[in-house]
Amino acid sequence: MILQEGNLQFDFNGVIDAFKFDEKDRSKGTFHGLSHCMKAVDFIVETENKCIISIM
Repeated sequence: MILQEGNLQFDFNGVIDAFKFDEKDRSKGTFHGLSHCMKAVDFIVETENKCIISIM
């Protein structure tokens, strides 16, 4: 699974789930409407053993 932030791409190969947390598209299932107050969190990645929150 490849996610992009600006001109950077991250390959989260073999994870259970990964999504862009600051999704702005209301039609996507990961849209939450809190981007105005949680701008620092870019990705949330779930592996078999842990959940990783990426702050860029």
